[in-house]
Amino acid sequence: MKWIDAGPDFLRWIFLPALILLSSCLPCQTMAAGLQADEATLYRNEGQLCALLTLSWKHAWRNERNHDGAWLFFKTKSPEGSYRHAWLASKGHQVVDELVEWPASLTMEVSEDGAGALVFPGKEFRGEVNATVNVCLQERQPIENLQVYGLEMVFIPGGPNKLGNPGSVALSAGAFYLAGSNSNYGGLFELTHEDQEIPVGPSAGALYYSPAASTGDGKGPIPASFPKGVAPFWIMKYELAVGQYVDFLNALSPDQARNRSPIETSGAQEAPYFSHLGEKSRESIRFSGGRRVALYPEQPCGFLGWKDLLAYADWAGLRPMTELEYTKTCRGTREPIAGGYPWGAATRIYLQRGLDENGFLYNGRFLFEGQLDHHIRSLSIFGASYYWVMDLSGSLWEWAVSIGHPEGRAFTGQHGDGQLAHTGEANTSGWPMDNGFGFRGSGYYLQDDPLKIRTYTPIAERPFACLNDGRRRRWAGGRLVRSWQ
Repeated sequence: MKWIDAGPDFLRWIFLPALILLSSCLPCQTMAAGLQADEATLYRNEGQLCALLTLSWKHAWRNERNHDGAWLFFKTKSPEGSYRHAWLASKGHQVVDELVEWPASLTMEVSEDGAGALVFPGKEFRGEVNATVNVCLQERQPIENLQVYGLEMVFIPGGPNKLGNPGSVALSAGAFYLAGSNSNYGGLFELTHEDQEIPVGPSAGALYYSPAASTGDGKGPIPASFPKGVAPFWIMKYELAVGQYVDFLNALSPDQARNRSPIETSGAQEAPYFSHLGEKSRESIRFSGGRRVALYPEQPCGFLGWKDLLAYADWAGLRPMTELEYTKTCRGTREPIAGGYPWGAATRIYLQRGLDENGFLYNGRFLFEGQLDHHIRSLSIFGASYYWVMDLSGSLWEWAVSIGHPEGRAFTGQHGDGQLAHTGEANTSGWPMDNGFGFRGSGYYLQDDPLKIRTYTPIAERPFACLNDGRRRRWAGGRLVRSWQ
């Protein structure tokens, strides 16, 4: 790799082909559903190590409700062959050029800890993003094999969060409610402040639900530091995809990857992931040439255990979502309706997004996400939430931190630090590892599975919100969160 020292005007002429050839470019990488980074060109500018990359994704937006964006983070290869986190400097970042006819006036903000950056439309926009961005690293010494990773995210604005289901019908499924006299149903429970301590129990005025082995202990309080969905945050637009998880595994040491891989091993060969489903399964992963390969990289990644998802979160500088944030992501500021699904209706009659016989997500009627709008019928067709987050019910059951166990309630929302333990487990303090977690939403499952439950579940129902069993299951996946002030 050859390095160049550049002056203050460097970015004005960085795109000259002769100059590009002086440094090393990574090949085009598809990082999520439509998200791509085409080039990462390293250079020095007045002693600062920086990188240029071309970033693009489809169906981006900014409207009166919220906007989407891309979370970018970086790894550099260590001498032993695994990748370590590359931290970003506090300044020097900018969007250099937007390569589209109608620019989105992109904004780029680096997280306070330098773990990554968010790039998002800065003005009202709907369309494809294609831009060259400049990021500056904390690194001072030459590095090799800078790898860019990214996830499509959606911004969830701050504001009140209403919990529960109008009426008592969903109480048998662990729905939240405001306790009335004698612990009877007293209506919805509204969270109004992020830092409020929430009483939990049968006493009048407290938050309550029917305690059970899989819904929670019915105890509290929920501490002020527990993420409640009232403060703004970013959440992944889609569930973690097979290709994203494979990229993660391939960036780990052999021992770490072995512990985080759901593929059965036998000698030097690894069997296909869920080989009994055939190559047309969305879970199909192969082991080839010492690396894992995703046959269908953009399909939702099932068979993720709780510690698998935590490890990815820690490695990516993100964190798990809480079940209260799940509700906020689904409903937004919309008034709850009885039996309401994430798309705002109590029916699936218009839903055109689902799974085929091989577990592949599809949009019926030749629809594409650029047609999505705020009308309830449109949200119902695409299965999108109030904030246009996809597949919160109907694809995979999603792991979330629960309020139903002391370990879950102790969660403070700390982000991952980009590094894992030598075993491949997350090592961020304060994360619930053995208890205090479960599933929200619902999704694909095997008919002979002991949890014979419907594929779509209304927002308020939480029958497995505090399962406290982190084993890998075919229908278990998830998405991750980044707090944002």
